[in-house]
Amino acid sequence: MNSSIVNLRQYFEAANTNGQGRPMFRYEEFHRIGALGKDFPTCEVLFNHHNCEDFFRNVRDMDHSTETDLYLFRQALTMMKREGIGKFSFNIDLSTALNPEFATRASLIASELGFHDKSQIVLEITEHAAIPEGADLEILGRIRQMGFRIAIDDFDPFKADMVARFEQLVPYADIIKFDHSVGDKFISGDAEEVLSTIASYRDAYPDHALVLEGVSKQAHADQQSYIYALRDAGIDVAQIYTPQAIPKQPAAQRVEVEADAPVSFKLLAHACV
Repeated sequence: MNSSIVNLRQYFEAANTNGQGRPMFRYEEFHRIGALGKDFPTCEVLFNHHNCEDFFRNVRDMDHSTETDLYLFRQALTMMKREGIGKFSFNIDLSTALNPEFATRASLIASELGFHDKSQIVLEITEHAAIPEGADLEILGRIRQMGFRIAIDDFDPFKADMVARFEQLVPYADIIKFDHSVGDKFISGDAEEVLSTIASYRDAYPDHALVLEGVSKQAHADQQSYIYALRDAGIDVAQIYTPQAIPKQPAAQRVEVEADAPVSFKLLAHACV
């Protein structure tokens, strides 16, 4: 067990000892709104650390990503089994996805915990790590050979570096998840550019499910909201967030958090790495 796993276990033990009742995970729901996504996951499992950006940055710096991701994967599947949720997505670091041992080990964990149909589990490759020079991306094919589906997480088509990375990863993916900033750009006055961009990705990737992250419950409930205009351009699934109070951190780890900070900015999840 590496030091990153020890630290996260101590973090949640301390939080729960202090009476916060802080679970290791929570989740955000997916709602199908378009043509594809018929057999889409119910939700994304989200790591419930108060500062996951820093936590997973340290994990990457110490080269602990694969073991930490596999530990969290086992814990997440245990929770999903307890909750009776059979279809969900889970985030992994790119270095984990490129580890030749990962697919087999993840498959064994899923089978051990009763998730025999691996196609019900989507592994989301997080957005932060650059693709190493000379990386063997064919390793990603092993994940799909084991039955899992792959999503590209937090994709911003208006950032050139992310587009270049996306073009290398998308041949191995089943799902394209657009970052919440795409919806923000639509709302801020660039609707036509966003609509044409989404439509171009719909045309280029007709068999990939397209997801928009960070959709509020209010927008999803309003048939006149931007998400339905984006549906008409090609978005298949809305990922819903609900702003909520963040439990007080243990005193030694407490940080200042703006009261109105939206959940979509990923205090929530391993999706933040």
